[in-house]
Amino acid sequence: DSHSTSRSGSGSRSGSFVARPNEHTRFKWQTKMLFDLLKSVRQKTDQHGFFSKPIDPDLDECEDYYDVVNINDAMSFDTMQEMIERAGSGETRGDGVITSLQEFKSCL
Repeated sequence: DSHSTSRSGSGSRSGSFVARPNEHTRFKWQTKMLFDLLKSVRQKTDQHGFFSKPIDPDLDECEDYYDVVNINDAMSFDTMQEMIERAGSGETRGDGVITSLQEFKSCL
């Protein structure tokens, strides 16, 4: 009896323990993939860093920037990196996080 109780107890602990690391591992893998993809896109498309920082129309002397780009659609590579980092630290819902390739592509 003690053997079956012990086995049953460890089986239930093991079952819940295994599920969490697998989900966490998958999520870490997705986050790493998104970071690697962002790095690759930056290296290929923005060698001079023009799209690294968010545009400040006043400081960057382009006052009509938001006449051309919708303020809700404005994006920079640094902002995308922050959004992936937030997702990697556990935020998974709502605006302001990138957790999938689809979300990544929509930010580009």
